[in-house]
Amino acid sequence: MEEEFYRNLCSSETLRSGKNGFFHDFTDYALNMAGDTWIEKIFGRIDNDVDRLRSIYTDEKLKDVVRGTLTNVKVLYRDKDASISRVKRLEGFQIAREGQHEKALLLFSQAILRAPITGKCKTVDRGFSLPLALLGRAETFMLLKEYHLALEDLELAEEYEPPKES
Repeated sequence: MEEEFYRNLCSSETLRSGKNGFFHDFTDYALNMAGDTWIEKIFGRIDNDVDRLRSIYTDEKLKDVVRGTLTNVKVLYRDKDASISRVKRLEGFQIAREGQHEKALLLFSQAILRAPITGKCKTVDRGFSLPLALLGRAETFMLLKEYHLALEDLELAEEYEPPKES
């Protein structure tokens, strides 16, 4: 149950993280297809999310773009692996030392995605792969002056304390 929640959390982070990637490109394409007039005069005047979604799926300009693209989206889930997470995190620190903060951010995000729940694999990072990856990414966000994102990662890292031993 807890692992399913964690998998869903990682998936949501994957969908909304970063300034590049599939969903960023897809929304840009859909916005271009819709046009400024449609966005302003039709979509912009709708006051609830249900009707907004309905308009996207029924509008002649957009429905084929949206349906055609989203029907090809596949679930992607890689098993958690503390060793891979550690490697990605250490690569992130190395790249950050070289001043390549955007690339470091990607590596820390990969480390987060591959990290098991805190305490699951105590032979790697003493079971702290996830909070360590979050701390590394928070540091990088601060260097990129993305302070609100850094704070989110710091808060998440604090939430993933080790399970109490009985």
